[in-house]
Amino acid sequence: MTAPAAQTAELSATGIVRLWLHGLTWTILSAGLERVIAVVQTVVIARILGIEDYGRYGLIFGTIGLVASIAGFQLGATATAYIARYRRSEPGVAAGVIALAEGLSLLAALAGLAVMAVAPEQAAILLFKQASYADVMVPAGILIMFTVVAGVQDGILQGFEAFRALAWVRVVVALLTVALILAIGSSGGNLRSVLIAISVGGAVRFVIMLVLQKQLWNADGLRYSREALWSMRHALLEFSVPAVLGNLLVGIVLWYGTYLLSRAPGGFEDVAIASAAQQWRGPVLFLNASLATVAIPLMSRTADIGGAGASRIHRLNVWSNFAVAVIACLVIALASRPILAAYGHGFVDRQWAFVLIVASVIGQSHIQVLFQLLTSMRRIWLVLFYQTLFILPFAIGYQLLLPEFGLAGFAWLNVAIWSTAAVALHLMLAARLRREQTPPA
Repeated sequence: MTAPAAQTAELSATGIVRLWLHGLTWTILSAGLERVIAVVQTVVIARILGIEDYGRYGLIFGTIGLVASIAGFQLGATATAYIARYRRSEPGVAAGVIALAEGLSLLAALAGLAVMAVAPEQAAILLFKQASYADVMVPAGILIMFTVVAGVQDGILQGFEAFRALAWVRVVVALLTVALILAIGSSGGNLRSVLIAISVGGAVRFVIMLVLQKQLWNADGLRYSREALWSMRHALLEFSVPAVLGNLLVGIVLWYGTYLLSRAPGGFEDVAIASAAQQWRGPVLFLNASLATVAIPLMSRTADIGGAGASRIHRLNVWSNFAVAVIACLVIALASRPILAAYGHGFVDRQWAFVLIVASVIGQSHIQVLFQLLTSMRRIWLVLFYQTLFILPFAIGYQLLLPEFGLAGFAWLNVAIWSTAAVALHLMLAARLRREQTPPA
């Protein structure tokens, strides 16, 4: 594969920033609306389920996120980087990436559903120590299936830089999902019915994205060959394998922290507080991911040409993410009491832990920005190396602190490790990039 320098050589610094702002406008608008809807959705769900079942809901969604991130092989990120890079210079390669990503994600999604369908009682006992919750496992498996496929579909549209279309899909599906949950709540819903409503939203999203993807494929006149498809094995080794290993490592450790919290003295009530905090960290992380949908394709597209296009986008990404994270955390902290009161009885009593867990998103967001730069450079093995360095303290800290200190240990550990890791990673990565860019004497 040849570098697509010719197609982007004419991009000036101003043109690069204009492209970034165009994609960013649509992405931020959709991200903001989607997160507002998502917050409303979580409050509605908490009121439908009560604090204990909302804690179970949080553990289920943590498990779904872990399984989906592993089963998805990070094919969405692979698709974004390779489609953006080669869809004009080598359309056969871009088509090969799409076909490979779609096929593998579909197989993985069906496997995730099959596991839940075959052994629902065992899964319920593992998560809740109660087989009576077996009836929620199949809807959870369906959600895993749509989550895996959605990650790849998002990555494909981001690779085509179809930010406006993706924005509309996100908002429309979010509105549909919350409407379904409200309808369930009006007739006395439970955990199973809530998961089914969210699954219906996922199914609608899947169909819409298939239609959009087909339109983009036809518009670019993409065709793939077996040779192009086979050549994409390098993309899997270069991109997907280390990304999956990183997600497996991070996902298992963070999920294990939530699992231990559910076994601590506060039980699922503490998990409910942590889940609520994770939801309010969501707008910051979602905006971070939204900025990445614009930044990664542009940095990838300009990585091999002269000038400072990629570094300019990275600086914009760093400062915009940091400003948003700090401002958002301050606003959420000031409004934390009425926020928790909206969730229902028992949430306000743990306000301090909620604020601490939310504040930890500042460090995590900065780490994600640094990883986005490495992703655009296709340095995913280096991402895995850095992930290993900062996730090990989480594993040790959870094991030592959570059984005795519960939510307090969980909250302080998140703030301390994410903040320290962000500073350390920034310094290590800056030093490494300086060494690599310095010409030999």
